[in-house]
Formats: sequence, C-alpha cells, structure tokens
Amino acid sequence: MRYDNGPAAFDTPGALTGDESDGSKSTTRRRGAVIVGGGDVTQEIGFGLWETQRGERLTREIRDLAEFRRTVGDALVVGLVQLFTAVGRLDALHVLLDLNSRTSPPWSPDRPETAHDPDSTSAARNRMVLVSMIWGVFHELNAAVEDLKAARLTEVLTTSRPKDGEAIGSWKSLRKIAARWQGPLETIARNQLAYHLGDAEQIRKGLDAWPAEEALVLSTADHSSRAHTQFHIGFDLLCRGLDISPKDFSTLVDQGIADARITDDAMCVFFGVLHAKGAPIPSATELWRMKNKNVRGGR
Repeated sequence: MRYDNGPAAFDTPGALTGDESDGSKSTTRRRGAVIVGGGDVTQEIGFGLWETQRGERLTREIRDLAEFRRTVGDALVVGLVQLFTAVGRLDALHVLLDLNSRTSPPWSPDRPETAHDPDSTSAARNRMVLVSMIWGVFHELNAAVEDLKAARLTEVLTTSRPKDGEAIGSWKSLRKIAARWQGPLETIARNQLAYHLGDAEQIRKGLDAWPAEEALVLSTADHSSRAHTQFHIGFDLLCRGLDISPKDFSTLVDQGIADARITDDAMCVFFGVLHAKGAPIPSATELWRMKNKNVRGGR
C-alpha cells in the first residue's frame, strides 16, 4: 500500500463546509482543510501537523512543534525521526542504484568519456559502494526500532480502537527486517565493508590467505580518468580476510533487494501513531479499505 498521498488523498463524507472568495482566488473550506484556487490543498492532520498538496508535490510540516511533542511524546518522536532518516537514506541509495543501471549520453560531444555505460568499470564500482552502504543503513535501522520499542510503540498501536491492523502489520515488518540485519554476517558487512575502511588485522589476514598463484588486482580503468577507475584490492582482501564467500555476498545482495522498500511501512506506522493518539484521520486500515474500494470502483 502506498501512503505518499496521505489522508488528504481521501475525501470523507460531509467534508465540504462551504466556499469563500477573497476576490482574487477562490478557496473551499473542508473540514480541517482549505482548498486554494489552482488545486492546492492544505489541511491539518492533527496536533500541529499540516500537509499541502501542490500539483505532484506533497509537503508535510509541523507548524506547532510544542503541541506535536506534547501529544505524541518525545520518545516516539525521536524514534520516528530515526526511522525516517533510515528510510530517506535507503530510498536515495536505491534511486542512485537505478540511475547507475541506465545509459546516459556524454556531457558534451568532445567528452565521450563522460557517457555512462551500466556495464562499465565505473558502474560496477558505483554498484559496490551503493550496495555496501545499503547494508550499513539496514544494520542501523535497528537503533530506530529499539528506540520505538522503548517508547512503547507496540502498546500504542495495539490499544488503539478500533485496532489498526495495517499499522500493526507494518510495525511487525519493520521489526523483522531490522532484526534480520543484526546477524553476524550483516554486522561484519556493516562494520568492515560499508562504513569503515576495514580493520588492519583483517586486511593482513587477507594478504596472508591470498593464493600465491592468483594475481591480486589493484585496479581497472576504462579511461585515463579517476572517474572511471575501480580499486578492487581493498574489498577483495577484506572478503578474503573475513572469509566472506561468494555465497555470503549473494545472500547480502539478495537480502538488500528483498528488504528494499520500507517507506510504506514507515508511513503506515506514522499515521497509525497519529490515529492512535486521536488525530481526526482514518486509521491505516481504513485508508487501505478506502483505496481498494476506489480502485475497484474505477475512481
């Protein structure tokens, strides 16, 4: 389920309360919302949190921070901030991976080396860096989940009436994903391959374990440019020193792909919290039902 459009995307019965005009542009007041001429929609979700839909852009902002903190509670706010930080980084890294897989023309006709080929050495280097960074962010996701647990998020969602099954399901999914990335292999990937340059001891182990008959590749380059150079030696030695097999590597890559999109779960939990705290919005479960009803009805 997508929550990109949020509560503003779903009209509720009796929402329109009358029209006004200031002489220059018409406004339609909706319960908790003002629809401004040109199609812009601004409405308060609750507790000082507002959202504005302007064309394709949806902006959410907290206009009354004191009320938002007082109602939601700082413990939950802090955990949600960490969760959104992780989600934002993962989304950015996956978008960059997608862009890296596409062909792009050179910046100018006299600079053919600036074209991007997804099968090039530089593209392979980019993929390795981006994938390892994704592993690291997934490992860090656990910090947000643990803080949300300490903030009693499970209790907040499960005591909401009516029970919000969609939000509870998304929270379970986030906990499962975060726990999966705390395993021994995932922790090594985070500590040695993602955020750090590798322990000297592990690099020495790689040097000692490297077969004498096998060449140790320092780098490859497609052009005489650093932008098209990949340095293999660090990653290869670390994998040898850490005894990370090709199967282990494939497991990490497949796992990163399988867990790629957690934005929907994060937003579902967020709206679930607001609903549980009393915001005058549909629960995540109700939004899901409304959206599917609209799809079936052809609207």
